[in-house]
Amino acid sequence: MAVEIRLLTVEDYHRMKEAGVFYPEERVELIAGQLIQMAAKGAAHTAALRRTNQFFYSSEPASTDDGANSRSDYPGMTDYWVLDVKERQLHVFREPSPEGYQSEVTITEEDSISPLQFPTNTIPIGQMLAPNTY
Repeated sequence: MAVEIRLLTVEDYHRMKEAGVFYPEERVELIAGQLIQMAAKGAAHTAALRRTNQFFYSSEPASTDDGANSRSDYPGMTDYWVLDVKERQLHVFREPSPEGYQSEVTITEEDSISPLQFPTNTIPIGQMLAPNTY
């Protein structure tokens, strides 16, 4: 007997959240149609998030709506970043497909990046991270 996995849409996720399916303290994220339990935020993560948000809010308006409201738009997120605050680098995933991201690049804190939706904005990776104290 084959098991069929049903992927969630952004609409599904929002309806679940509005219906109170998640505990108030529960941290989940919808990635490629799957609910992923998020790790607790630490001080380094919080500082990096605040620093990164400053780049987006000080220039062009940023949108978190990737338009993935139907299965035909799956996976929708064309520029996915994972900032590794411990190793002080950024993992960039691009070119999504049903099999996963076709492009994966690791950028060090000495480099810069431009988001696909805002190619004129250049963000230095080192400025997203807290100052190195050693």
